Amino acid sequence: MDATAESSLSNLGQLERLARRRLAALPVAKSQALESSLQVLDRAIADTRSARLADPSNDFVATYFDELLRRKAGALREVIEMADAEGPS
Repeated sequence: MDATAESSLSNLGQLERLARRRLAALPVAKSQALESSLQVLDRAIADTRSARLADPSNDFVATYFDELLRRKAGALREVIEMADAEGPS
């Protein structure tokens, strides 16, 4: 994995820690639904990471991996925004 991907994962980790703290501020049903969606993304990212390691020259897998990271970041930002709209964390 290149340095850019490693940096993206580090930034994503920081965003994820903040979003996970905010999930606790949401109603249980909403929090569980969002958690489930995040888990789907996590599984897809893990599978794609494995495929990338197995075939680092595969441009399709590299592009898809980057797209999944962008989707995850967007989903985490949405969690934070929803929690902030619900009230103080």
